[in-house]
Amino acid sequence: MAVTNKHHPHSLRRVRQNGQQGDLNKKNEINKKILASAAIILLLLVGYANLKYAFLAQLALVDTDRPSSFSRSQTDPVALTDLARQEHLINGNLVKARYLYDRALDYCVLYVPAWLGLAELFNDRGEKNRAGAALEFVEKISRGSGNLAWSRAILANELGRDDILTANLVWLMKNRRSKRTAVISLADLRWQDPLVLLRKFGTAFSPDLLNYYIRVNELPKTRIVWQRLEQAGLNNRKNSLRYINYLLAHGKITAAARIWDRNFRNGDALLYNGHFKEPLIGSGFGWRISRPRGFTRQNPADKSGLRLTFDGSKNVSFRLVQIVPLPPGNYVFRGRAETELLSTNQRPFWMVRGFKCKGPVVRDAMFPANRSRSDFSLGFTVPPSCQAVQITLQRNHSYDFDNKISGTLVLDNLTVTGVAGK
Repeated sequence: MAVTNKHHPHSLRRVRQNGQQGDLNKKNEINKKILASAAIILLLLVGYANLKYAFLAQLALVDTDRPSSFSRSQTDPVALTDLARQEHLINGNLVKARYLYDRALDYCVLYVPAWLGLAELFNDRGEKNRAGAALEFVEKISRGSGNLAWSRAILANELGRDDILTANLVWLMKNRRSKRTAVISLADLRWQDPLVLLRKFGTAFSPDLLNYYIRVNELPKTRIVWQRLEQAGLNNRKNSLRYINYLLAHGKITAAARIWDRNFRNGDALLYNGHFKEPLIGSGFGWRISRPRGFTRQNPADKSGLRLTFDGSKNVSFRLVQIVPLPPGNYVFRGRAETELLSTNQRPFWMVRGFKCKGPVVRDAMFPANRSRSDFSLGFTVPPSCQAVQITLQRNHSYDFDNKISGTLVLDNLTVTGVAGK
């Protein structure tokens, strides 16, 4: 007769396997219950949302006497605030606007646009103290957020709150480049002194202030800002040329010439870039050249001088001009020129006349069709009424049947020198 051994290894293994299978079955049952519960909760949420929006839609249709019925959602502060602004700014219904702002804040007490709208509403109702208190609250809870910085600045300006106005304008100047012109315009309305704006915004923004004052044609203010800009070392090529051109447009030739001399002139030559080794900058007291079709320019192979080529396809009107600041006296304009196959009855010629003044006009003969490289000169006088002259190489429009100019003109070694004893 066999004896049963309760501790046989095979028996223990079967027991363990049965236990593990039971645990696995229990886990599967639990997971099924969790999934079923989650599905039920999701269905309840969807049903609640549908019921809520169906109710709100029905309310909007039937409850037309209450201001809230105009909102697409009775608990959405964004929608309520949008409706409030519409009532305030478009419909002029301040009572309804106040109700909608209050509802928005009931559902989100820290919703900044609602508070800002409420501050604007108080201001329009003449309740300055309440408007100021609301604006202070907006500034505290939204400090560091630039989304409403411009709106805060506008309201602060209306309420005379320079502290809040300054904080928001400075933030906008540093962080919203596209708003700088509007920011400076508002600041200039508030504080007329450009030194105040420089203190508030910092010297780093002096180029922006200079550009603004040029745009609105505030000549005295540009002088103040330019001085600070130069002191800060921000008188780069772009800023300098723009201010020089602005001064020239207003006839401030001496002031423009001083800035030009400090930033562009090399040596003591009266004519700038007479060898054409520098680029034609088209600005200030440098060479300005027209760019018509049928014309090209380049430096010769030896990089000395300027080659002007007309391709014979157009009846070109052309000018190469330089404004030269000069004290009254007698001068000679000299240079070297070479021509090849210049056509038509209208060919280039040199002319000297006063710049923004009444003075004698001196004109040289037209260049011949063909000429080897040789010297030319043209004397002229600067009267006491003039501070500068305009030296121009010009080709006029031709009215002949054969009027399309072709050929080449090379210029080099152009100078202006004073003539003593005359």
